[in-house]
Formats: sequence, C-alpha cells, structure tokens
Amino acid sequence: MQLQYPLLFPHGDIGYYCEILLNRSVKHSKRDLEVTESKDPDEKGARVYITMREFYNYKLMIRLSEGLTPHLGGRLWQQYVVDAFTAIKQYRLDWIRDHQTTIRSDLYHNIRDAMQKGDRNPSNIGKAIILPASFTGCKRYMTQYFKDSLAICQTLGHPSLFLTMTTNTNWPEIQRMLKHMLGVDVADAPDVVARVFKMKVDQLIDMIKRKNYFGRCIGGIIFAKYNSNTFFDECGFPIYKRWRTGITINKKGVNLDNRFVVPFNRDLLVHFQCHMNLEIYNNSRSLKYLFKYCLKGHDTATMCLRKTRAGTSVTIPKKAQKGPIDEVKHYLDGRYVCASEASWRIFAFDIHSRWPSVERLPIYLPGEKHVSFKAGDLLEDVCDKHPRPGIWKERKRRDVIGRLSEVHSSSGELLYLRMLLLRKKGSRSFEDLKTINGHIHKPFKEACAALGLLQNDNQWHEAIDENSHTSLPPQLRAMFVNILAYSPISDPLRLWEANWQCMSDDILNIRRHILNDPHLYLSDEDLKNYALAGLYLIIILPE
Repeated sequence: MQLQYPLLFPHGDIGYYCEILLNRSVKHSKRDLEVTESKDPDEKGARVYITMREFYNYKLMIRLSEGLTPHLGGRLWQQYVVDAFTAIKQYRLDWIRDHQTTIRSDLYHNIRDAMQKGDRNPSNIGKAIILPASFTGCKRYMTQYFKDSLAICQTLGHPSLFLTMTTNTNWPEIQRMLKHMLGVDVADAPDVVARVFKMKVDQLIDMIKRKNYFGRCIGGIIFAKYNSNTFFDECGFPIYKRWRTGITINKKGVNLDNRFVVPFNRDLLVHFQCHMNLEIYNNSRSLKYLFKYCLKGHDTATMCLRKTRAGTSVTIPKKAQKGPIDEVKHYLDGRYVCASEASWRIFAFDIHSRWPSVERLPIYLPGEKHVSFKAGDLLEDVCDKHPRPGIWKERKRRDVIGRLSEVHSSSGELLYLRMLLLRKKGSRSFEDLKTINGHIHKPFKEACAALGLLQNDNQWHEAIDENSHTSLPPQLRAMFVNILAYSPISDPLRLWEANWQCMSDDILNIRRHILNDPHLYLSDEDLKNYALAGLYLIIILPE
C-alpha cells in the first residue's frame, strides 16, 4: 500500500505483511486475541501475528513524536483510508471465498448415517456457506439485527423516543487536534472526526442508560414522561403543533419560522453542541419501517454503462445471472465507501448496539442438530463433542431475550415443532413437548392437532399474524402465496379477509409517491384490489 502513495510515504515505509509479530507486552482485549495463527478471522485460539485491521488502525493514529506527513495529504489521505478499509474487507472476503469447504456443517443424523456406512471422511458431507451472518454489513447480518431489534420491542414494548445525533465539525476536541495539522480541513481528517464522535456517542449512551436522563431505561428502549401537543397520522408518525411566535430568520433568501424547526431537546443541544433530533414515538405500526430504515445496509452507487456508436449511445443490457448465486460478488457490486465509514470500521467501532442481548435459537428435529466441524476431524470425535440431547435446562441468565428462528410454511414437522415451542411453555424434552393430556404423540403434527392448533386453519392465521410484526407487506404477500401453493387450506377466502390489512400497509404510501399526491385517500376496497394485484404479480412473476 505504501508504494502506491509515494507522496504520503516518501521514505517507502514498510507496509502490512502477514508475519508482523504481536506485541504481547501490550494488554489486548479478549476480543482482539480471539484470532488464530492460521490467519483465519473466524477461528479462535492463541494469536501470534497482528491482523491487517490492527496495522492500519496503528497507521491512522496521530502521534506528535512521529511525522504527520500522511495526515497532511488532504484528499489523498482520504483515498488512503478508503483503500486500507477495502483491502481489509477484500482480505476477509477472499478467505471466505477460498475456504468455503474448510468448515462444513450438516444435520447430526446425516453424520451418524455416514459413519454407519463406513464413510469417515468429512469432506464428503456438509454444505458450503457463501457469506455468513457473522460478516459485518452483509445482508444476513442486517436481517438478523433487524429481527433482533423487533424481538426486543416485542418483549419490552415499542420505543418511546427516536433520537438522532449528528457530528459537529466545530467541536473543540476536533479543532484542538487540527491545530497540530496546519492547513488540514476537517473533511480531510476523517479519523479524527470518527474518534471524537465515538466519544460523544458513548457520553450520550451513558447519560441515557446509566444516569437515566429521560427516565428509567431498559434494554435500549427509553421510557420517559414526555409532554407535547402532538397528534399522530394513520401511519403512527407524530404531527407536532407549531406555534406562530412571529420570530423569523432569513437563510439564503428564505424566511424561516418556528414551523421549520425539527423537534429537539434544549439541554442535550447545549450539552453536546450538535444537531440532535428528538422524535416522540408512540405507535407500534411503523416500528418495522423504522428499524428497516436504520438497518437497510451499506450505500451503493448506481452505474449505467453506455456504448457510443456513430454519435449514438446504446445502453448495455444487464445479462441474466447464470450459475449459483455469488453473495460475495453481490456484496461488492456497486459498493460505495466514504472515508468517514472507513475510519469508523478500521477503528473497530460498533455499527450496532443493543441491550439486552438477543440469543438466536435454532430449531431442529430430534437427531437433526446442525453441527460444525473442520475438514480433517474424525466423525467419531464430532459425535462425541455433540452427544444426543437429554433434558432441557432452564436458562440461568435472565437478561437475555430468546428469538426462535423462522421456519418456512412448507417445512412440515419442523413447522409444527415451532408451533409447540411457542405455545407449550416449560417443556423439558421432545417427549415432554409431544405429551398432551398424558398421551405421547409420535409426530409433532398430531400433538398440534390435540392442542387444537390445526382447526379452522388456525396455524396459518397465527403464522401471518406473527410475521406481520417482523415482516414488510411485500414479504407477507409472498408468504400468503406460498401458503396457498404449498399448504392445505380449508378456507382461503377467510384467511384473506382476516389478514389483508397487514398485506396492504404499504400500498397507500406507494400510490401517494407514484401520483405525487400526499393527500391521496384509498378506500378499503381499493386497498384490497391493489393487494390482490400484488399477489397476482407474485404468482405470474415468481422471480
């Protein structure tokens, strides 16, 4: 990297290489030490060498005893920071692409079946993971955090306040640091801005979480008494009453009054000296849209390639995708990274934070537990590490929220097992779960029928109702089509009449946006027709 930036590193400083020894005399966090000598970022073990992220983290730090030439590079320094971050990401993505068969997983009974057949080679068993949810920023990662956030709200209630905080480039901490870098604009010091903003965020969280600034805080959801002359629209968003005070200010030739001021908290504005928007949040209907916006994923750049032929431009059509889906390529295509994001990620600052923690609980049938193992492990050792399930024990930690994994409507026994887990509390084993009124039912479906869960399509009504709190209307419409196509429904019309509203929540906003009419009104009959048209498109255009 240093050879690509001779103006920043005129003496040709040594760049990163894989065998830079870790200084054990310096105290490291447990999280930093959980990396192996084999440079596998996902395995745990004693570490000898530093990682690429730690190297560039070191290079971004400002030390007055050392030369500050790189930090004086202006936009060239921004480009260096972005290149460093993309190199870190590409390094790990290459490892994931090249080691998809290193760690394999399969159902537990399949391993035992292979042993009985005499096949003791794990490389013949398992499935590859393309881009796991542990990779920060990928689609699976965002989806898991989105559902975790909704699980917290389902357990503790929807949030009361929505607070946004924006960096102030005139903060004294930033300006004091820029005095050591004469002539450098604040936009060309993304590393400084990231570190100061992190300090301010930690101070704000400490005020809310520990000092109870708004009142008692549990799980990142703030409960406080907030007085306001406020009404709510049909989507649950607040409509604030704006008093006409007669005071105006002219900005760029436009007269602004109190109606243009966003909701704010005066004490927080004075304390942090930055833009802070504080919105009251008092309706759970728009909850999933809020978290979907916050966890929408990384920024992307839209590009259109054109060929010029004899003075005319021809758009190059996108070729149809062939072969298996490459999630690594999909993650990289059109990815946009700015210097501020690159600095934040190189410093390993969290991009998401929540409390209490959410434990994702996988669902599996007896003997079908998912098992991870290395390519060279003997299957006998794998089975010994994962014995057959016994009695389920009560969780000792009380400050953790459990979230059951989703199950497709056509999963059969797995779906019925999930239904029993949600409704029969306190079961200690699979046998206990299938015991209804003293009788042990062999299939989980019979146990559900004995509890009355399969009468009048109740399981499908409850499935749609449960997903309506965590899924968006397009997903609910696709789910409805899957239920009709792959499940025995005794009364599809009753299922539609009972659940059409949650499948059409987005239609009014979509039509207002298309027609550019913010006051458009649609009757229930119109909403039903548009929702039915959406179902028709899913059926004829499944892709």
